Amino acid sequence: MSFEVRYVTEEYDELCDSIVLAQKKISGTKPISHEKYLEIKKSASDLIKIGYFENNKLISWIIVAFRESKMRGKFWVIAGLFTTNFEERFSFARPEFGLIFKRAFEIAEEKGYFQYFYCVSEKIERVYERQWKKNPWGFNGRYDLITLDIVPANTQPKYELYWKLMGQELKPDNMVIKARILKNYDPHTK
Repeated sequence: MSFEVRYVTEEYDELCDSIVLAQKKISGTKPISHEKYLEIKKSASDLIKIGYFENNKLISWIIVAFRESKMRGKFWVIAGLFTTNFEERFSFARPEFGLIFKRAFEIAEEKGYFQYFYCVSEKIERVYERQWKKNPWGFNGRYDLITLDIVPANTQPKYELYWKLMGQELKPDNMVIKARILKNYDPHTK
């Protein structure tokens, strides 16, 4: 079996659409609504897709958005994570996830983005962070982990960035807003 991690080009748009909209779940979470998916696609000029291919067949992909703000400087986020390979647990050790994350960090650094923001449910935060520590792909240990905020369950956060990281939906659990920042990087210096 051969595998490859590369950009997902326009030729895969229809396939991606059909996979995303036909799934009962997306990477262990509830399915994305048709409207939300179209909203993500609408901002496509600001996004890139990175995919994991086996024998030239798309298995998993992420949508990465690069952003900049006065408060946070330049940062990147994952706007979507999709897969055709569902298993009980998420793991960075699985190449269809670990390798696309590794490539996302490489591309972000090449573009001068050294901060990655995300949110995770407080209930699974420790498990998720253990997954980061166990990953075998080499993007671990180079970044400092910072907790920016905790958004209480069923509460809309005060910052638009946090709301977007939460998928613009109230969550039934406390959500932890986190940043991974390249060691020795100061976001306030250009």
